[in-house]
Parts: sequence; structure tokens; C-alpha cells
Amino acid sequence: MRKKGEAALKGSFFGNLMKGKTERQDDAKEFFSQAANCYKLDKKLEESVEMYLKCAECESEEGFKANFYRDAAQAIKSIDGERYVKLNKQAIELFFISGRTSQASTLQKTCAEKLEEEYNYEDARSFYKEAAYSFEISGQPTYCNSMNSKWADLSVLLGDFDKIAEIIKTYEKIGKNYLSTSLVKSAAKDYFFKASLCFLANEDLPGTKRALENYSLDDPSFDDCRYK
Repeated sequence: MRKKGEAALKGSFFGNLMKGKTERQDDAKEFFSQAANCYKLDKKLEESVEMYLKCAECESEEGFKANFYRDAAQAIKSIDGERYVKLNKQAIELFFISGRTSQASTLQKTCAEKLEEEYNYEDARSFYKEAAYSFEISGQPTYCNSMNSKWADLSVLLGDFDKIAEIIKTYEKIGKNYLSTSLVKSAAKDYFFKASLCFLANEDLPGTKRALENYSLDDPSFDDCRYK
């Protein structure tokens, strides 16, 4: 299939008279895609990635090109996490260019999860932060809250107290967002509790006291959990 793709892309003297460059690229793309799948089945993952990238070279529309970069990333995910992220970054950029924000934000989320699995918390939280914004502008508040929560949790794990004010605001924002949604309202107090712990970690006792009072006003159930 690979050779057929290369032959289709190159064409011939008489064939090129009958088919234009775009048609030849479409034919080659089909062969390269089949080759990528065959290589993947044979567990020849590097070769599979190469074929997906060949497909991307034959594609002019950004959204479809992004699909091939995403497929290439998925093929290499199990053996090369760094390249997986690099290829997905290219897909993310192309998805944004083509206006497919939902797909871009989903890839940002999967990259963050992969990096977290590999204990690369610094880069993971950057992706979580980007994903949170992307989900927000694409109208997916549940995912936005989840990504912001992951960013804050990893920031705490990294001991990044230079961002303590932002971390507190993030937990408070999620808590207030949860209060406005009946299905997750009961979980709001968990985020207020995390925010109060951040005040304590920053040795801000007056701030902690004010925060506890405010959280109890916002969510009466928070006041109950403080004494359990």
C-alpha cells in the first residue's frame, strides 16, 4: 500500500494528463491510510506514524489534516509519550485554525492526562490550564471546572505557592459554580475546604477566618462539615 501511495502521488506522464494534483493526492492519501492501518496491526508503530504524516501532507483542509496528526499521535502513544504530545500539539493548532474548538480542547485534556501519568506535572498543569479555557469558550462548563480543578491540584502538589492566590480563586470559583448546579451542589464544600487549606498553608490566619465565614454564607452545608 505504501508503494501504491507513492506511485499515485508521483503519477505518470499520461496519468497526470488525466488527473490533477489534488486527485493524485486523494488517491495517495487513501493508500497511505491503508498502509498506516496495516503497519499498526503489525505493531510497526513508527512506520504507521510515518504513513499518517504522509496522509497529512496530502491533505489541504486543516481539520482533516489535524485528524491525521491525531491518528499518528495515537499510534505512537504507547511507546513514545514525548512524541505523542508533540504530534497532538500540531493537531490542536490545526483544530483551532479550522474552528473545531471542541476537538482541540479534548486533545489538550488527553495530553494533560498522559503527562500526568508520566509524572510530568509541570507540563500537565499547563495543558490542563489551556484545556480549561478551551472548554470554557466552547461552552462546556463541566469540563472547564474539571480542568481548572486539576490545574489547582497539581499546583498544590508542586508546592507552587507563588500562585497561591490564583489557586484559591480557582477553588472558590469552582465551588460557586457547583452551588449553581443542583446535581453537583453538594460537592461545592469540598472546593471551599481546599481553598481554606490554601489560606492555612500560606499562614494567613485572618484570611482563613474571613474565608470560612464567607464560605459558610455561600454554602450553609460547609459550616456543618467543619464540625464533623
